[in-house]
Amino acid sequence: MLICLRISKCKEQAEEGVRMLRKMIKEINQELEKSLWIRLFPVVLIWIGVIVVISFPFNSSLKVDVIKGFYFFLAVFLVFFISELRVPGFILGWLLLMGGLLADFLGDIKTELEAVSRYGELTLLSAGLIVLAIRIRLTIVKLRRSEERAQSLLRRDPLTGVYNRYVLDEILNQEVKRSRRYGHKIGIIIIDIDNFKKINDKFGHLMGDKTLKMVADFLKKNVRETDFVVRYGGDEFLIIQLEITSESDVAATIERIKKKLKELNESSLEFPLVLSLSLGGVCWNPREKSDIEEVFNIADKRLYKEKRQKNIYQRPQRLSKIYYVKKSL
Repeated sequence: MLICLRISKCKEQAEEGVRMLRKMIKEINQELEKSLWIRLFPVVLIWIGVIVVISFPFNSSLKVDVIKGFYFFLAVFLVFFISELRVPGFILGWLLLMGGLLADFLGDIKTELEAVSRYGELTLLSAGLIVLAIRIRLTIVKLRRSEERAQSLLRRDPLTGVYNRYVLDEILNQEVKRSRRYGHKIGIIIIDIDNFKKINDKFGHLMGDKTLKMVADFLKKNVRETDFVVRYGGDEFLIIQLEITSESDVAATIERIKKKLKELNESSLEFPLVLSLSLGGVCWNPREKSDIEEVFNIADKRLYKEKRQKNIYQRPQRLSKIYYVKKSL
């Protein structure tokens, strides 16, 4: 019942977070779309101007001068407006500028006009299309990066960097389907930091945050690349193991984590406290048992059974002593 209530509360908090982040994504996209049209407006004007100059029978001398002016304007536009391109923007801009100046040295008006009509029209139209394509491409890249950042905020716990509880349902739904299709099993391990509240009360919330980060990094380093580490409430973490064969795989992972934790406590001088974790795991076959709440309850009971077996209520005194011993080193 306890785990069910926690999951229900976590879902409510996650849904609220999702609504806020989706609103933020929508606002970012609207702002960038507005920015796109503002940036493309001068490009469209240039493009229309080029078409007008080429299409209408202006005086030959005027036509040449106007086209030269467009060469220069496009060059300046590319140099200063496409600031994101840095070097490529300067190179393309100066090439267009040199092309316009080169027309000045081609000889008389007739030769100059022929050169412009043969090569200049195609060059100017291409330049307009290039500028338009570049601006669209850059804006798309910015939109994608903004969306990726928002999606990262949506899926990752900002403090620890591991997956948050919003992703938990997505992971389980996807892996349950795969498990039922291919016949493999799923391992679920619940991890709880012993005496975390007392760590916060005795050493402050900064130390509490550092402890959470330390545990998250430690768990990520000691699971398989295909496994998921999820923070789904306070000082509690989940490990979702994919494609395991039996309960022994879950037990082996728990033992490996305990062994590595002992080594970390004995060797690390960077972290002033001795970390203590309680773990409860279960091997789940979705083909046989479809009730996810029952599976979590089993893992949760095993975790609290381990907690009760530990003499953790005397641990704050030991933490205090080790804190000062390590600080003195």
